[in-house]
Amino acid sequence: MAVTVPLGKMLYLCVAALGVINLFLGYVSAGDGDSMNLYKVGVAIYTLAPTMFFLAGLVAVRGFLPRERAPGALPAMISSAIFVTLVLSAISSDGAGDLQTLFLVFGAVQFVIAWLAYLFDSGVIAARR
Repeated sequence: MAVTVPLGKMLYLCVAALGVINLFLGYVSAGDGDSMNLYKVGVAIYTLAPTMFFLAGLVAVRGFLPRERAPGALPAMISSAIFVTLVLSAISSDGAGDLQTLFLVFGAVQFVIAWLAYLFDSGVIAARR
């Protein structure tokens, strides 16, 4: 017998996976000979951002735990808050290079998927059958 998982729940799993990816992406070095990563940069937003994306991923998994309800919009709101802060920080900076761009891309993907997960899970957008 095949087990079917609704699209909203599947997208919440994607948010959780992206949260883990973003957490470990913070450890990637800039690649220009030094061992600087997002946690060693010394800028608060870059130190906090991977952790906040990971927190959004942890909250997204909540619906899969026993006797827990669906995570709702909370993963999307956490992802939105940190992504908007990252974008505004990137706009005002002199350009932190490829690592900042890579982190913004993965953050944007998590941001979009988190909102899609909420919209599909809450029934605002109906999945095709």
